[in-house]
Amino acid sequence: MDWSSVTVEDLVDALREVDWSTPPRPVSEFFSRFTAPRSYSKWTSRLKCNLYYYRTNYFILVVFILGMGFLRKPVAILAALATGLSIAFLNDSLLTVLWALLIGLLATLLHASFRTPNLKARLNTFREEFRAVWRNYSEL
Repeated sequence: MDWSSVTVEDLVDALREVDWSTPPRPVSEFFSRFTAPRSYSKWTSRLKCNLYYYRTNYFILVVFILGMGFLRKPVAILAALATGLSIAFLNDSLLTVLWALLIGLLATLLHASFRTPNLKARLNTFREEFRAVWRNYSEL
């Protein structure tokens, strides 16, 4: 598949249709083979492919980093639940929540940018796309 023709909206729509009960990819696979992309188009293609393939791993990574931020200031958990994330981002005493979320998203962006996609990731993506097309075809 040519990932350069996929828009962010297409990716978000596809992620909404995805079954999130898939288990995370192995840690040894998740933290192997990093290289810098050679062009902007290669970077966007790699980013989209990795975000789709490692979606469960990235979700766990963001939750883990948020948890680490909450360990630093445990009261932030109660405050975040009481006021919601939107107020937490505006309140100076809850700046820890904002930083933890930003670091988690930055870690996801960096990993998806530099992780070289493997054949298994590409084949899995094709399989998911085929299932989505087949589902839409069978509904007609």
